[in-house]
Amino acid sequence: MTFELFFNKVVPSVFELGLYLSLGVLIGVLLEVTGCIKGLARLARPILALGNFPAECAAAFVAAFGSTKTAHSMLAAAHRGGVINRRELVLGAAANTLPTTLMHLKFFAPLMVSALGTVGLAYVIFVIALAVLVFLVAVIASRFLVKVQDFDAASLEPLEGRPQAKLGFWNMLWSRWWRMSLRVLSVAIPVYTAITWIEVSGGFKWMASALPSSVDSIFPVESMGIIVAQLSRTSAAVSATKGLLDAGTLTGTQAFFTLLAGYCLALPIKVIRRNLPSALSIFPDTTGFWIIGITQGVRMLIAVSMVGTYIAFAS
Repeated sequence: MTFELFFNKVVPSVFELGLYLSLGVLIGVLLEVTGCIKGLARLARPILALGNFPAECAAAFVAAFGSTKTAHSMLAAAHRGGVINRRELVLGAAANTLPTTLMHLKFFAPLMVSALGTVGLAYVIFVIALAVLVFLVAVIASRFLVKVQDFDAASLEPLEGRPQAKLGFWNMLWSRWWRMSLRVLSVAIPVYTAITWIEVSGGFKWMASALPSSVDSIFPVESMGIIVAQLSRTSAAVSATKGLLDAGTLTGTQAFFTLLAGYCLALPIKVIRRNLPSALSIFPDTTGFWIIGITQGVRMLIAVSMVGTYIAFAS
């Protein structure tokens, strides 16, 4: 890898991640110091009351409607400060899947529905259902693995009177920020460098060309264009699907399950390219793997099950 490629590809990604991390740590400490975390927790109470989530998870849940990386940084900072434990960190991050998906759909859903009609609507419902399912898994797990939380208890009090008050605002901010920044530099740089090298070497293009060949005996030949397009970007898959639907080449059912098959094949690639680098950089130790495993594993399991069921009945 050349220095120019490293500077143009890796440095901007690490810098962007560092900005989100710094913002997350700053917001988390400010909320903890001022006691505003109580208000944010109450906003999320109707939903998170289903489980046993601490106030810090509730605040991150609300923040996830704006930025997933900021919300995850808030959770990681709270964990490093000893405010939440590892189980609460993992389950809180998994619960953030719901607001993250809903925010993503505000751009994605209108495109799918307007272009593909009922097929697009069914796909959007499918994506939302997966996010809800991941959220429910986190909620149910919190009921068994996390102690009962009271949003009106000490966890929602301002910083005064809590153990962290001894550090002071600036000490807390510096203590959490530099440790997490050090992890970003030590993990994000080699991870993003490896991903960039795979990308420029044609590794992802090879996956895009190799993976569909394993399913071309099941789906119509015409549908392979949708799957290949979805391995690159969803908007390209929408265009390809619309063309085949308008031409009458595929039925609505075939188009829907072709999109699901493309989803199954594209998900691992998207996880490697996008989710995994930031998760390993933000969260400590192997926590990032656990979070990715829960959030993406549940999605993959359900999607593969649906496609497999369709194949079994269609064949």
